[in-house]
Amino acid sequence: MFHRYLSFLLSLILLFTFVNPVYAQQSTDTYPVYIVESGDTFNSIAQKFDVSVNDLMAVNNIADLNFLNIGMRINIPGYPGVTGVLQIKTLNVGETFSSFSSKYDISPSQLAQLNKITSPTSLFAGSELIVPVNEDQKDFPSPSSISQLSLIESSMVFNHNPWSTLLKNSISSSWDLLPGDDYFPVSQNDENNSSNNLIKDISINPFPLIQGSTEVIHIQTNRPASITANLSGHQIGFFKLGENDYYAFEGIHALDQIGLKNLDISATEDSVVKTIISQPVLLKAGIFINETVNGVDSNSVDPKAIEEEDNILKSISNTSAEKLWDGPFDYPVDEPCLGSTFGNRRTYNDGALNYYHTGVDFSVCANNLNIYAVAPGTVIFTGMLPTKGNYTLIDHGWGVYTGYAHQSEFKVQVGDHVSKRQIIGQIGTTGRSLGPHLHWEVWVNHIPVDPLPWLEGKYLK
Repeated sequence: MFHRYLSFLLSLILLFTFVNPVYAQQSTDTYPVYIVESGDTFNSIAQKFDVSVNDLMAVNNIADLNFLNIGMRINIPGYPGVTGVLQIKTLNVGETFSSFSSKYDISPSQLAQLNKITSPTSLFAGSELIVPVNEDQKDFPSPSSISQLSLIESSMVFNHNPWSTLLKNSISSSWDLLPGDDYFPVSQNDENNSSNNLIKDISINPFPLIQGSTEVIHIQTNRPASITANLSGHQIGFFKLGENDYYAFEGIHALDQIGLKNLDISATEDSVVKTIISQPVLLKAGIFINETVNGVDSNSVDPKAIEEEDNILKSISNTSAEKLWDGPFDYPVDEPCLGSTFGNRRTYNDGALNYYHTGVDFSVCANNLNIYAVAPGTVIFTGMLPTKGNYTLIDHGWGVYTGYAHQSEFKVQVGDHVSKRQIIGQIGTTGRSLGPHLHWEVWVNHIPVDPLPWLEGKYLK
């Protein structure tokens, strides 16, 4: 009897050992899905949606972590009652929690639950939110309620400029105006006659801000104006491209502290400031590696020498109000062999890790040492610097510059107007260098940024 009981018990143990676990949250046909994008992994997807990798694999009947393809539809557990395609959307400048929920046709309570939001007023421009969307859904559906409209929603219903409402109510930020708050609406007559409705639209790209990136701020106005901006104390100037069309290029420092930055924008008409907008925006960390470089000249890492070089570069304030480039930048060398990349944190001669790489390096791979201008521009500096060695700086207009370091020979001089692919120098090993190479930089509004996106034509052409 005992042996039969023991045998039965062992059979039960074996049975439950080999039964696959059942995920009891919901049936597989009601899971929301996520469509796999380039660079996604099971770990990154699990992190996006705050689920475990094991649960993610279980509900999709996947046993291999490498079983993931771009465009693949992945069921996402942990969102009972939610259907559709889950996407990550960014809260843009001027949007509020309420306008965002209306934009994607999701109730504020469901949006808050999906994103574990306890205080909508704590959101900021650059916040990334999970939203379920139908694949054929368009943004900005018509709001169904007027009594609880946000600023942006009321703008859609009444077809007026949201920035005009801010000004009429003496409000500098859309965050200060919540759904249900009393405010004076802007009438069509206001829109036609008010001198304050200058700003029509604002966009920032890429967004959120990223360490080491080039940010393009585009502002459209209803009438000619003078636009200025300030990002956490750094002045930003705008340039006019077409009628009522203004652009600014702003560099984000690779060592800038991540978190919220305050963006202030003002518009002036007839010498009178008509529009002031203030909003916190998010700055995210860039992806950089650590490098150890030994054997460089000790004078090139002397703090006094570095300060001297910084002061020389800061004194160069020339910038052409004319945009001189057209299309993507070209490579500055033949047969470009990329070495050290932008933003890498560096230590020199076993010192402290308190430096970073302000450009990209190109090794000598061609059968010549030619250095070329990457775009049309004007030479505004040539000379010897303690760390950059023989250095050429070219102004391409609108606050965009390129620099070419460690040269053995200059082929241009200050004041020369250069064309794209014109030879401007020869590769050398002057300054802080361990061998012949070109150190190439892009400066935007006097801040070094990652040059590689400029080769890809990612910015205004």
